Parts: sequence; structure tokens; C-alpha cells
Amino acid sequence: PHMSQEDVIVSPLKLINTLFEGRNLKADDSDWGVTQAFSQLQEQGVLDATPYLTRDSLSNLPPNSLVRCRLMIVDCFDPEYFGGVFEETSGNSKRMIHGKYQDFMPLEEGKTLDPVETMERLVYYCVPVPAETKWAKDLNKQAQHQPQKSTSSITRGKRQREETTIEEMEQESVKEEDDEPNKRKKSEEKESMQTEEKGNANHSPAFPNLNFPIPGEENGLPVLLKVYSDDHNLKMNTIIDVTGILSPATPEIATEVPGDDIFDRLPSPPTSEVPRLHAILIKDLKEAHPYATISPELGNTSEVRSKLLGFLSGALGGDMLAAEYLFLNLISRIYLRSAEVNLGALILNLRNFDMEEKGQYILELVSSLVPKSHLITLNHKNLTNEGFKLAPKKDYEQNRLVTGQLQLTPGTNLVLEEQFVQGTSFTADAVAKIDSITKLVAFQNVYYDFQYFETPFPADFPIVIISRENSILGKETGLCCEVPMVTSSPFLSVEGLKEYIESHREHLVEFRKFLGACISFASACCLPLKDEMAETVQNDFLQSRNSESVLSQDLHMWLTLARYMAISFGEKNITNERWAYMKEREIERLQRLIARG
Repeated sequence: PHMSQEDVIVSPLKLINTLFEGRNLKADDSDWGVTQAFSQLQEQGVLDATPYLTRDSLSNLPPNSLVRCRLMIVDCFDPEYFGGVFEETSGNSKRMIHGKYQDFMPLEEGKTLDPVETMERLVYYCVPVPAETKWAKDLNKQAQHQPQKSTSSITRGKRQREETTIEEMEQESVKEEDDEPNKRKKSEEKESMQTEEKGNANHSPAFPNLNFPIPGEENGLPVLLKVYSDDHNLKMNTIIDVTGILSPATPEIATEVPGDDIFDRLPSPPTSEVPRLHAILIKDLKEAHPYATISPELGNTSEVRSKLLGFLSGALGGDMLAAEYLFLNLISRIYLRSAEVNLGALILNLRNFDMEEKGQYILELVSSLVPKSHLITLNHKNLTNEGFKLAPKKDYEQNRLVTGQLQLTPGTNLVLEEQFVQGTSFTADAVAKIDSITKLVAFQNVYYDFQYFETPFPADFPIVIISRENSILGKETGLCCEVPMVTSSPFLSVEGLKEYIESHREHLVEFRKFLGACISFASACCLPLKDEMAETVQNDFLQSRNSESVLSQDLHMWLTLARYMAISFGEKNITNERWAYMKEREIERLQRLIARG
């Protein structure tokens, strides 16, 4: 049926009702062609004006209208059974109506409904993507074009800006960056002092405890997502782009006054805080890097690579070696998992980092370049605080998964700052938290606590460990790359670093695009060793093993480093030149380790 763009967005159930009435009763078509119809509308650009569902836009969006949002799956609830098909009787006339894509059926006076078919839908608890950096959030906000009160104005605004490229949007974001304080980074800067308060005072009635992984991000809007097909194969921690129908607020629930933890008092959270969304179209965004869709053909990268290393080196007290290893860490991703090793993982330990707020310092630096990053400060106060949650834990009384700071999406850059004091005693709970971090570093798995057993969920976090001496976390794995810092100039303060980043503002977009392209390149190219190169690597390793205390893990690390070095130069194969280049860096790194002890 022909419907205008505005009709499709404001009243999508009209289109679905028409598809239901024209369904093929003989065919096994429980979808009635809904997914296909909306997919075609999306391809034709009809859904381009679909408004985004955010906390700010929620009150302006009509009930039962089409909305769009970008979410991470935090929890999967028990399936819901609902009346899928009813027989509606009005006097002597009868007709079949459906109950899909809505939470309750409106019943007009003088009509009766008799259930004909019961259906099942999957229910997921979702939150905005955690740990997004400021520039990535600003880029997403501009891409979303915050909706106005009417769909007409949304459509007009969309048409005015639909030619805007992602690069232009980020350039605009960079220009406006000074006008918006970085609230999440300010929050993390005082994380070790604020953890307890975040568990209590921050949960005002406006933003109750809605099970967000990272404290300080409660101003986002969680969603209870209802899915009508298991074909999507949705998994925990997946980032998805959803187009669906916004369910009306149920008055008896929406009028509830939220408390400190609304899950404690209600069977389901109020729609005013957690709206219900009935999914029609779902797209898996994978890592959701803004520049990960760029062609993997990197071309000549020497110039931008050199500028990026200079930028990192300047922030790291002139330490070019540390800058290069940090760069390789930023583009590292797991490309093959096995029981013994995760190929592609590169854990970096920056040692002898002698400054205050070193974790926050590295976070600021990393956050200026990557779209997702998070700092976890490991000290006695945090680890012994009940509000400091790391690995998710199942709450069987409420039948929900209580999230933690390690429930993140793939590709999140994680900074771990060690502040352990020798001789400090820890509680059993604190030891369990340390153990969860140690397992993450060693196996790139987050072990979820289901009370009687633990279940590993695969992670893919480029991890940087900051420590004064040898890392307690890094010693559990032979794949941790330790780089003692050797600086030629004093470190900047955190505020000084911000000014330093600001002075390189004109190059930041170029750096971000380059890093995103390197990640895409690594995903698209396996960089196999040619026979001649494989023989060179084997001979080199055997020679090193006979003369030095080199282990099999070192060969894996060397191959990983050589792979990322080749990628960073835009090359599809590991060559003798890159292998020699990697060995030079490794010799310098090992000499530092010997000198520092």
C-alpha cells in the first residue's frame, strides 16, 4: 500500500495491519512480510527521517511511532508469550487482528477479542554503547540529527543535512569540542574517590540505578527490546542498530516514582525510564568504529604514521619506543581464538610511569584517538568497595544480570592502573575482582558469575596496564609486552596534556581515520607468511632461542608485532624489512628490561 514517508514513521502499525490482512494463510509466514517491506523502505530512503530514541527525545516521540536507536545488549530475559492473533467480534461481523509489535491491545466499546494464536518474543535489556569517548559521542549526535516535535521538521532537518559526510561532521565536532565539558572523563578522573558515591548519591530520582556497566553514564536511556525472530542470533555485548515501534507508556507503571534501584520494587522498570521498543529491523554493528568501513587499501601511510608517532611520543615524554608500542596496541584485535592463545591480542604494560594520575593521563591520550575507552583504577579502596563492580553477576532473586565495568563491547580500549601497595591484605571479594581482571588479561575472557559456576564471555579489548614496577596482572601471561619508560622530558600534567592534544587538533581527524583504517585492514587481510619469510622467521627464532632465554610465547609476540607493523605501513605481507624493523624495536625494549631489572 502507498503511504507517505510521514505516515510510515508516525503510524507504522497501519502498514503492518495491511500486511497482516494480506498474509498467505497457506504459507509458513509468521512475519507476514513485515521485515521485507521495511527493509525495502529503508533501501529506498523512506526511513531516513526516522527519529532517534534518546532521553531528550523520548517525551516528543508519538506512541506507536517508528524510532531508531543504537544499543548494546546487556541482558537477555525470559521469553514473553503474548496473544499474536485475535478474533475481533463487533455485532454480527468478525475479523482477525494481530497483537504483534505492541504491548497491549486497545479494545473499543462494543467489541470483544478472543485469542486465536499465542506467540513468543525475545526480550533484551539494552543500554547506550558504554565507554564511548567524547568525540565519538559528538559524531553520533550529529549523525542522529536530534528530532524536533514533529516528524515534518525531522524530515526537513534530515534532508538539509543528508549530504554531510562523516569527516565533515567530525570536523564540526572538533570545532565545538571546547564548548562542552567532558563529563565522563571528569568523573573517571576522580574514580578512586567517587566509587561509593556513584553507587548511591549519583542515582537521583531522575536517573535511578538502571544497570549501566560504567558508573557516571546513567544519563543515557536504556531500552527493553522485544524481538520477534531468533534469526538475528543476538548475543550479549553486541552493538546493534535497531529500527522499531515505540510502545506507549503504560500509565499505571509510568506514574511510579523511581527509587534508588527500581529493579528492587517493580517486576519491570517503568516505561518513563526504560521504554519498550518492538524491533522490526536489526543490524549488527560489530565493533562500531566510525571509520572501520573505510576501504582496507591503506596506500602510502608513512607520513601520517610518522606524525601520529610524533604526537604520541610528545605526550609520553619523548619516548618514541613507548609511542610505537602504544600505537600497535591501539590497532590490535584478536583475529583467531584457540584454547591456548588468542592470535592478535597485544597487551601492553607501560612500566616506570612516574607521575600522579598516570591512569587518567593515558586515558586522556587514548581517548583523543579511539571511539571507546575506559579506565579502571585498581587500588585497595576500590577493590574493597561493594559498589565497585567488575565482572557481571547473576541475581537470581530478581532474575537479572547485574552488570559491571568489564561488560563492554569489542574494541573498547581498556586502561588498567595498578596502585597496589605491598603487604596490603584484601577481602575475598577483592581477591575475586583481581582474579577477574587477571583472567581477562591472560585469556581475553570476562568470567560472568552465575553463583554456582562461571561462564567465560569472549572479550577483545586492547589493554594498557600502567604500573610503577613489574605488573602484577601482566606476569600471569607471557603475552604481555612490557615497556619500561625512558623519557627525555618531564611528563605533562593531565591539564597540560589536554592543551597538548588541543594544539594538535587539526591532525586528530586524520589520526582517527588512520587508526580506523588500520583496524579494517587487519580484519580484511590475514598477512600470511610466504615460504621464504617463514623460513627466515623460523631460523631467526631458533638462533635467538639458543643464545637467549626466548620462549614460544616470544615467537607469537614477534609475529604479532611484525604483523601490526606491516599493517601500519599499508603492507599485505610481513617482509624481511618489517621483520628486521620489529627485531630492532624488540632488542631496544629487552635492553631496557635488563637495565631496569
